[in-house]
Amino acid sequence: MPVHRLRVEQQTVQEIYVDWKGDRFVETLGPPSTPRLLDYLKKIEVQFDRPTEIEINLQAVDWMRQVGQSLARGYVVTIDYGYPAEMLYTSRRPKGTFLCYYKHATNENPYDHVGEQDMTAHIDFTSLAKAGEEAGLSVIGFTDQTHFLMGLGIAQRMEPYAMEMDRSEKAKKEFLAMKQLMAPERMGRVFKILIQGKNIPPGPSLDGLQFKPFFKLLTLIFFFFMM
Repeated sequence: MPVHRLRVEQQTVQEIYVDWKGDRFVETLGPPSTPRLLDYLKKIEVQFDRPTEIEINLQAVDWMRQVGQSLARGYVVTIDYGYPAEMLYTSRRPKGTFLCYYKHATNENPYDHVGEQDMTAHIDFTSLAKAGEEAGLSVIGFTDQTHFLMGLGIAQRMEPYAMEMDRSEKAKKEFLAMKQLMAPERMGRVFKILIQGKNIPPGPSLDGLQFKPFFKLLTLIFFFFMM
C-alpha cells in the first residue's frame, strides 16, 4: 500500500512530492494532497518539537474499515512491522521510517535503482485499531512476534531440531530459521500482531496471546489511545 510522506515543522505540515529537474528526480514540498492527512494528524494528537518527516498510510485505514464492514463474525489478524502512533510518530525519528531495500541492503534513497528496489514504511497500529472499531471490530490483543510464536508453541517445535543440530545440517538450518523469527533484537520485536474480532462469543483466550510481551509500556500506550 502506498504512503504519503509529510514534513512537520511547528504548526506547518507539508507533503513531500517528487519532481524531475535536469537529469534526476528531486523532492519538493507543497500543501498536503488531501485534507484527510491533516485530519489524520489531528486524530493521533502527536506533538513534534523539531522538524520531523513522517509517513501516513490512508489506504491501510480504508482497508481495515472495509474488512470490518465485510466481516459478519470472526477474527482479523494483522501482522507487520510498526508501532502504536505515540511511538511511531515522534521527533526521535526525524527521518521517519521510510526505507528502501536493494539486494537485502537498506538505504534511504528511493531515486537510486528506480524500479529495482522495495520501498517500505512502518505501520501505525493505533489508527488501524481505531478504524476497525468504527467498523465493529474490537481489539482482542496486541503483541510482538516473539511472544505470539511462543504462545503458538514454537519452542516445542524447536526442541527436536536443537537435539539434532550437531548431527544434521538440515536440523541446524531449521533451528536457526525459527530462532531468527523469535530474536527480540530483530524480527521478534519489530513485527507486531494486532488481533481484532467481531461478534466473537466468550470462550478460551487465543493461544498467541497467552504470553505478555516485554514491551509493557508500548502496550499501555496502545490501549490508552484505544480508550
